[in-house]
Amino acid sequence: MTHSVSYFDSATSSRIALINPTKYLGNLLLAGQFIQTLSEWCENNNAQLLLVVDQQFQSLLAMVPLSGNTQLIFYPRAALQNGSILSRVQKWFACVWSIRNFQADLAFHLEEDSVSVRLTRLSGAKRKVNSAASRSGSGFDVRLQVERAQRPAGERSIWYVFREIFEKLQLPVPSDHAYISFGVKPRADLSKLPSVLSAPLADPRPKVVVHAGAGKLYKKWPVSHYSDLCRDLLDGGFIVFLIGHGADDEETNSSIISNLPDSADCYNLSGQFDLSRLAGLIVQCQLMVGNDSGPSHLGSALGVPGVVIFGPTEIEIWRPLGKKTRVLSNKTVCRPDCSRHHCAIGYGCLRGISPRKVYTELVDLYGNR
Repeated sequence: MTHSVSYFDSATSSRIALINPTKYLGNLLLAGQFIQTLSEWCENNNAQLLLVVDQQFQSLLAMVPLSGNTQLIFYPRAALQNGSILSRVQKWFACVWSIRNFQADLAFHLEEDSVSVRLTRLSGAKRKVNSAASRSGSGFDVRLQVERAQRPAGERSIWYVFREIFEKLQLPVPSDHAYISFGVKPRADLSKLPSVLSAPLADPRPKVVVHAGAGKLYKKWPVSHYSDLCRDLLDGGFIVFLIGHGADDEETNSSIISNLPDSADCYNLSGQFDLSRLAGLIVQCQLMVGNDSGPSHLGSALGVPGVVIFGPTEIEIWRPLGKKTRVLSNKTVCRPDCSRHHCAIGYGCLRGISPRKVYTELVDLYGNR
């Protein structure tokens, strides 16, 4: 029977399963310090940790130091969206069976998405903990009361939500309010990058990574603004790399380039990288700019100076944690009847942030890096 508790004694749990198959890169990076702290704690306490994450992050996690007591299972989200029904069912049950084979004493999740909740419910753990108030509590042994929306000032970041979950489970929490930590600084192996990058990466001029895409329309700074910004960057002597993934980002980048001179040192690299190679490219650049999105969080986590442009999204919740990252927002123009999905003024909070303002911030960051 599911019940509410304030704390849960994990001291006797020698096999812990953290079910965190979020599809959002930013969320994983924000949870990363908790994952690493728990991994280290398990090693020091002769415990075993099972970490379930999305398959798309496999190459990125290969760069993250985790203890030998940590086992990874990759949730096959992409594979579950393709192929025959039989193939998808088989992959789903294979994932669930792998989790159950771990025979966890404790299984819990961080996010409220249906996949995290469902996999935790099916984990077969002796104690299954649900921290998602918006989801059914059936099939769980413990339901944590975790405040996600109306948090106190100064603790609205999703990072503090994760901390509350760990504290209520009496699990160790990170000492720093920070992203995931990479063991070795990613490097751009030119032999594994598109050949078109050989010359610009060797060029002594400063380089800027630009991510003009985002998963939601309300997060997208206008393409015309990005075109103007790239023109300013090129005129200022910078080399520009446009990154992205998928058809929407490809279309966005192509539109930006179509508004620039043919001879411009602006490269459309959409779809050219897995996450480890993208990280390797980002650290070779002096600046990064983008919307509130996973790649922007990645650049911030890697310590690359940059600007992140916010629209109606709550900055207090999703603010990048990097000390060299600046956030630009213009929510003073928002009306009471505005929402993320409906805006009577056409997302003026985004349109009102001028390309020149973003360029000025980037130049200042470059001068003070």
